[in-house]
Amino acid sequence: MPAPDEERRLLAILSGDVVGYSRLMTADESATIVMLAAARDAIGHAVLAHHGRIVDFTGDNFLAEFSSAVHAVYAALAIQRAIAVRTADVPTAQRMVFRLGAHLGDVRIVGERLYGNGVNIAARLEGLAPAGGICLSRQFYEQVEAQISISVRDLGPQTLKNVSQRVHAYAIDPDALSERPLVNAGGANAPLASQAAVVVGIPTIAVLSFTNLSTDPEHEYLVEGMTADITSGLSCDRRFAIISHGSAKAFKGETRDVTEIGKLLGANYVVTGAVRRLGERLRITAALVEVATRNEIWSGREDRTLAEIFEVFDDVIEALVTALASHLKLAEDIRHRRRPPEQLDAWALVARASLAYFTMGTVSATEGLRMVERALELEPDYAYAWAIFGFLTALKFPSGRSTDRAADVETSLAATRRALALDPHDPWALTAHAAAMQYAGQAAQSLGYLVRSLRANPSDVLTHCYYGRGLMFSGEPERALAHFARFKRLNPNDPGAHQAAMYHAIAIVFARRWVEAEVIARDAVTASGGRNPWSWTMLAIALGALGRETEARVAIADVLRGAPHWSREFVETFLVTCQSDHSLVTPLLEILRTIWPDH
Repeated sequence: MPAPDEERRLLAILSGDVVGYSRLMTADESATIVMLAAARDAIGHAVLAHHGRIVDFTGDNFLAEFSSAVHAVYAALAIQRAIAVRTADVPTAQRMVFRLGAHLGDVRIVGERLYGNGVNIAARLEGLAPAGGICLSRQFYEQVEAQISISVRDLGPQTLKNVSQRVHAYAIDPDALSERPLVNAGGANAPLASQAAVVVGIPTIAVLSFTNLSTDPEHEYLVEGMTADITSGLSCDRRFAIISHGSAKAFKGETRDVTEIGKLLGANYVVTGAVRRLGERLRITAALVEVATRNEIWSGREDRTLAEIFEVFDDVIEALVTALASHLKLAEDIRHRRRPPEQLDAWALVARASLAYFTMGTVSATEGLRMVERALELEPDYAYAWAIFGFLTALKFPSGRSTDRAADVETSLAATRRALALDPHDPWALTAHAAAMQYAGQAAQSLGYLVRSLRANPSDVLTHCYYGRGLMFSGEPERALAHFARFKRLNPNDPGAHQAAMYHAIAIVFARRWVEAEVIARDAVTASGGRNPWSWTMLAIALGALGRETEARVAIADVLRGAPHWSREFVETFLVTCQSDHSLVTPLLEILRTIWPDH
């Protein structure tokens, strides 16, 4: 399969750098490096929390992209606030301060890299920003002016280096960052297109209008917008068919039982919810109900203050969508376990097979591959089945189960190429192909596919996990950390969270943050119930690096008790094969050879 095609897109670009970085490094290099690592964490988290993507971290500079200028300005505000809070107790002369530039413009995209005048303007505006503040182009400001209430200073037309036309600029000063911005939820009532089921058996979901339990009628717009956005978020996942918001909204205010409404809509599951005001707080509740059994599969809630609800609106939606999607997969597994395998259709077989990765034991990898093979006999042109087949085949390598790694690598790549040929825009096919590439030692080349997948379905946490993995194995573990942290934060109870915890531990080990690595690795061991050998191995490396070799050898013994097929030779082969930057691997191998002698 050729590399992802070059494309052009209108994007919001955010560029930032440290004010006086050279001066800080000269004064205290060690302290500056520590502060920069903390700032990078804050930047990464803020960008991802607002649906953006870190394009590059180079020295004290960073570049991020957003599909929305509103998301970008909220990320910029969050970055400056977070860094200001973290450095509040640092003497002014030693404080790390960023300046940010933001522009909305046409960008050329090649893989995961961005090029063109849109990027250049954002970088040049950054130089005009006040220390601790933000500089916006007119094109960017016009998109967010009606959406935020915060003091903005007009700088007038500016001449920027290597930019042919003058650019009108605006500045947000540091003093204005304490002001709380508000964003409107307008436009959320537009009907969303229903997603057609292309494979027999695909489950259908209806998101019923959430109930406004507050006396303030103005909250009705917020509540309806929340319902529409949850519908939109779920519709990005092609593994389910979603009833359009317009169709579901027709039942708003009905007193009939929700399962009866679900049957009228032809849905297997319905999502219900409510928003209640409690003093100065809003409580958002949601529940997932199986129509056939009337069972409540999941319920959850999010609490926010009235002052912050608009600022974190996207976070609330994303948390609810992620939890719903996760529990839908588990509910389908339970539903299909009621029937023998020979009675399952193609969708059900693949849905069950996918759990071989997520649940560590509900379905074994071998069983999962057999189920997918049966699904492909029923539906030979089922892109999702080919993607899962390639994904599970690729996983033989990291699990240590592959008896012919070269053959498994080629089989996995061929299967995911077939999935993309059948549906080149399917987010899961893109993610599965990227995963297969990574296990083939092509981490850097996989990132373009993952970027395309995240643009199509920004709430898919597994894609965030593999994007982080791709960055980590491309020699950028610091950039990867925010993606793993996001996976864990959005899926505190997800059965697949042990995978994110494992990769988080590996990234911290690659970054050689040894004290933190021990804590994260222990968390990863706990998340997997002590069954993930990679989590034990990372704990052993961290302990060895800290000079606690006896404890490290105990951890290795625990690895071998749970996975007797595990070996130091395999771990070394895997790390060298997958990690493109061998300077990160070499110190780890030296530690391994000290704590894990040949038997």
